[in-house]
Amino acid sequence: MPSASRAERLRRVQLRPVRISEPEAAKITGVADCAGCDIAEFPLPKGVRFVDWDEALAGAWDLVAMFDVLEHIPDLGFLARLKTRHLAVAVPYCRWRELGADGDAWFRTWRVRLPNEHLHHFDRDSLVALLAHNGFDCVTLNGFEDGIRLRPGEVGPNILSGFFRKRGQADWTPAFAEGAEYPVL
Repeated sequence: MPSASRAERLRRVQLRPVRISEPEAAKITGVADCAGCDIAEFPLPKGVRFVDWDEALAGAWDLVAMFDVLEHIPDLGFLARLKTRHLAVAVPYCRWRELGADGDAWFRTWRVRLPNEHLHHFDRDSLVALLAHNGFDCVTLNGFEDGIRLRPGEVGPNILSGFFRKRGQADWTPAFAEGAEYPVL
């Protein structure tokens, strides 16, 4: 029997909450309550607790970070129900549209295309539009992760990172957003 794709595993998985003591996470982050939701339990600093999907959507958060997540989730409608003041995301940067006539050839060989695993593809405009539709304003977009993740000889941008604020929340801009590629809204 062939193994299930990561997308299929994401649809079927049920997470179990794990409680861990809090001092280490608070010391590292400066945040007393740190939680994580993923398809598998993996080692985290002491003080970071796992939450299941329902608990994550039911809770209210100051900041939710989704790095290499959105492209895997079949139904992105959950974003409208997400109760967070701020959202940090990183997704593979799909350059198909900006490359114009060369876009089709580029897309066929894009190393992070990953059919059946990456269900959605984002460029700057589509990521901002998706999150705006779900109540988030863009604070900044950048490609800083390319400095970490580009392979030798590879040309970026390859990873699109962004910081968003839930519409109607108090103004707060993190230090890294100063001089942002997108204006602070």
